[in-house]
Parts: sequence; structure tokens; C-alpha cells
Amino acid sequence: MKHVLFAGMSAKGHLYPALAIVSELVRRGYRVTYVSGEDLADAIEGAGARPIGFATDLPEVNHTEVANAKNAATAPLLFFEEAERIVRAVDAHLGDDVPDLIVCDHSVAHAGRALSYRWDRPLAVFCPGFANNGDPELVSRLLRPVGGSLDTTHPAMLEYISRAGRMMRENRMSGVSIEDFLIGNDRLTFAFYPREFQYFAERFDDTFQFLGPCLSDRSFMGGWMPPSDGRPIALVSRGTIMNDSMREEAIAYFATCARAFEGLGWHVVMSIGNQLNATDLGPLPEGVEVRNWVSHQEVLPHARIYVNHAGISSLMEALYYQTPLLCMPASADAVINAERVEELGLGTMIHADEMTAEGVRTAVLAIDGDEETQKRVRAMGEQCVRAGGAVRAADVLEAYLADASPSRSWRHRSAAPASRG
Repeated sequence: MKHVLFAGMSAKGHLYPALAIVSELVRRGYRVTYVSGEDLADAIEGAGARPIGFATDLPEVNHTEVANAKNAATAPLLFFEEAERIVRAVDAHLGDDVPDLIVCDHSVAHAGRALSYRWDRPLAVFCPGFANNGDPELVSRLLRPVGGSLDTTHPAMLEYISRAGRMMRENRMSGVSIEDFLIGNDRLTFAFYPREFQYFAERFDDTFQFLGPCLSDRSFMGGWMPPSDGRPIALVSRGTIMNDSMREEAIAYFATCARAFEGLGWHVVMSIGNQLNATDLGPLPEGVEVRNWVSHQEVLPHARIYVNHAGISSLMEALYYQTPLLCMPASADAVINAERVEELGLGTMIHADEMTAEGVRTAVLAIDGDEETQKRVRAMGEQCVRAGGAVRAADVLEAYLADASPSRSWRHRSAAPASRG
């Protein structure tokens, strides 16, 4: 039985798409181990994988403070620390149980590259955010919300490079440059959205595979049924990391959204996470349903709009179910995502510091009444389905594993599986 090691950042938005692939591989007879934050173990076990958990403080970081022009250079170190935790967890638990294939979250891909080199095993990387092939124009576009570049003289950046060098030495990566280790040039990269959503998509070769949304089972969240009164339905969420690390901002976000729908006759489902309660939001208008957790896949097929923080996973779930988007990003990476939504005419963006109840109300009514937006959302939804999701991911991984030869490197040397993403 082939053994696949998954390694991911400790965030549900990163975990859930990967778990859809895990479930499909398990169904096909693979043995899967998944290394991530210990609080995600139940979801990993539910997908049929063996969890290896580690303690992390990542959800407690204020990601708004990290993802701005002044502090953006601290983000690589933040994610590299998570990669170090992954390697330590692997060393503590796997022993001689070396996997046949490694699949690693791009945010912590250093761990995957080091283990791939150490074990001489093939590596595939999955991107919870936008894929990056190193094209200078694309890099500049992705960094625009933080000023177009990172300060390479920032102390956190220097510490990041120093620790990356140490990881390379510990894994005996002689002959590999630090630049290659940090940038990657990975042989196979998955993106959890259709090619049509990618910036500069025509510049990506077939080492990048665009899967569309990979939807995992969320039955553990419990069921949900739409009300029988026929009201239009809106789903409102903000993302687990954002809720957990920025409590006051989360309360203001949900309270403002509730006021925006007051008197409109809608049924509003708010998914607020486990760090907040309905009482934190103050008096709520009639028709607002507050849940700590609810499966978005249960609500979105019935929703007329999805108000959200513009995480890629959230956007793709909505587009899969052909639900228009109102995005209110609170971090730089989310701004990039929301700008793409606007460019493609799939919804509207309101910057977090410009959010008011009246502004949200106006945007909701404008989106809901715009037939051209509805048409574009339907077309993108069809692209999401055609991209193939977790089943196609498993097909590509099986072909990749069958074709893989020892390389002592994760780096691209030959074409990835021929099917175009």
C-alpha cells in the first residue's frame, strides 16, 4: 500500500481543500498521514488519514498587522516557523516509515522540499492562495497591496533566510542554492481554483494544475435547512484565523453585516467561529441566524449572496455553487483575491476600513439586482465544476507517482502529467 504524507499550515481554509484529495486517495487504497496543528486532528481522522499534530501559535497571530506594507516582511518567517514545526513533528513520529510521495501546503513548502530531498521522494505542492510561477509582473501584482515588494533588509527577513539555511544544512542539501530552496521551482503544483481565475494564466505551464474547488465532507458540522418562508438567503462569514486572532474586528464585522440586512426581508446565516457567541454581537435584527459552525456547502446552494473575507477557499466554494460575492478583505492576500473577483465581474469589494452598514446594504442590493454579474458567476461556476476537483487531483498524483524517478530534488526537471489545468 503506497504511503502519502500531507503537510499543511494550521488553518481550516488550508486544510479542507486538501482533505478532499486525502479522502479520494484513501478511497483508492492509499495510506495517508497528515501533519498539521493538533486541533485539526478530528477533521483529518474523519477524512481517513492518520493525524500527526503539533502545537502552534499561528491562529493567535494578528494577520492584519502582519499583512501590511510595514510588516509584510515578517510573514515569510511566520510561515517558516510553521514549516520547522512540521519537520520536527515528522522526525518525532514517522521514524523509518518514509512515504512514497509528499504533498505540502505552499505556505510551508520549505518543509516539503527539505523532506523530499532528504528522503529522495517526489513532492507536490498545493496553493491555498494564488499560484506564483516567478513571473516578475505577476510577483509585482501579488505584492501590490503591501507596496510591491518585501524589505529584504528587515530583521525578520534576515532571520528567515538564516533559518532556511540551517534547515538546508540539517537535511544535507549540498549543491542546492538558498534561492532555489526558498523559491522552489516545484515539479508539480496544484491550485484550488480554475485556470480562468488565475492572474496571467497564459504564462503558466503544465507543472501547474488548476483543479477548481476541492470540496471535502463537512457532515461533522451538522446539517442546515433553509427556512420554509421563501426569503432570500445570505451567508456571512469571515474566516477562522481572522475570527480567532482579531476578536474585536470580528465582532464589528458581524454586527455591521447584521445591521445592513435589517428590514430587507432576508434570512441571514452568520458563521462566526467558536471564539464568538451571538451575545457578543449585541441586539440582532429579525431574520439573522447565528451559528458557531455551519457547513457552507449546505447554505451556499440556497444563497443569493455570500458576504466574506475573500479567502480563496471561501470564494471558490461560493463560485462552485454560483453564488455572487461581496468581499471585505482584512489582509493583503485577501485584497488580491477580492480585486480579482472585481476584475472578473463576480462581485464587489469593500475595504475593511470603509465598511458601514449602509455601504454593505447598497452593495448587496446592487449585486443581487445585476443580471450580468449573475451570468458571469454562473459561467465561472461551470468552470469550477469542469476543472475536476479532488478526483482530478488524485488522477494527477497517481500519474505523477507512477512516473516519478529518484531525483534528489523537488525541482522541475521534466514535464508534469500531460493533462492541462
